[in-house]
Amino acid sequence: MRRPGFTLAELLIALLILGVIATFTIPKVLQSQESSQQKSVFKETISVVNNMVYHGAQQGELQCDNMVSYFKNHLNYISVSSSGANHTFLLANGSTIWGVDDSCVTSSCFDNMIIDWNGPLPPNVDGSDRINLNLAFEEPCPPYTAGRISPFGAPSITLYNSTFQ
Repeated sequence: MRRPGFTLAELLIALLILGVIATFTIPKVLQSQESSQQKSVFKETISVVNNMVYHGAQQGELQCDNMVSYFKNHLNYISVSSSGANHTFLLANGSTIWGVDDSCVTSSCFDNMIIDWNGPLPPNVDGSDRINLNLAFEEPCPPYTAGRISPFGAPSITLYNSTFQ
């Protein structure tokens, strides 16, 4: 007489099917979560820097020769380190802003910096976990607008591109 229930073979096949499904879905869920975190940190950091730069330019306090002191006085950061003239700010959300200097080497009307969403962690590759930004200090500074930041080489009106929306 046969007892009700599943055989060992049936249970193993069911577990095998669940394992195959999990191997395909778990990496996608983790990748989606990391992508959401990356977008969130980029948007938060860019928004903070953009607002700070805008107000500094509007009040005439931010120039290319006082960026480091302006950032130290107006940015909420955990730590700052320097390598030569370049300063790196570590923010509470784990991102870093680096390349901040007072040298006006690039131009008298704009300078650039890099935001890295995961700080010093790899891969540290442009377009992957970091983005180059331009800061415009004064008008005229084509194609940039004073008091705004923009992705490197893009006009100031495109602060976020499709990758970061």
